This record gives sequence, structure tokens and C-alpha cells, in this order.
Amino acid sequence: MSDDPEKGSVSQFSDLSPEIDCAVIGLTKKDPAHAVEELKTIGIKNFWIHWRTETDGTKKMSQDAVVHYIAGRCPMMYLADKGFNMHSIHRAVAKILGKY
Repeated sequence: MSDDPEKGSVSQFSDLSPEIDCAVIGLTKKDPAHAVEELKTIGIKNFWIHWRTETDGTKKMSQDAVVHYIAGRCPMMYLADKGFNMHSIHRAVAKILGKY
């Protein structure tokens, strides 16, 4: 959820499709734990907390047996197009350093 969403973007978690079962969260202005809690109420149980946005609140949630939680990695290294871009460079460096 953006402070300045594009026209037609989803502006509330409750507007998300019920078929969605996972979310990548990269909030920096708010505690992502609040987003996880709200998304859990609409049935989302799989979360990837974007690299460098993890908080004490999200770390506590990682112990929740209902939630599948990934943190400490940049999801764009894994989810971005395989072409040449900043994410593919990040991916290559991570592979060289054994952190992929």
C-alpha cells in the first residue's frame, strides 16, 4: 500500500482477491508486523518480509505456526526477470558470495 498509489491500485488490504495466499512486504514507514496481522485476517499465511525491513514485531510472528515466513533476503533477486537489470546483478553478486 503506497502513500501515493497509481490510479486503479488496491488501496486497502480488504480489497485484495481472496485467491491470494502470499505477500511480499517491504514497508519502511510503518511496522510490517501490522500489515502481516491485517493480511492474516483475510487468509494470507505466506509472507516474505523484504530485506532490511524486518522488525521485532515480524520476528515474533515468525514463531507463529500458522504463518510461513521468509526474511533477510531480497525477494527481487528471486522474482525479477532473468534479463540484465539491477536485480540480476544483485543475484549474481549474491551467488558469487555464496548468499543466494
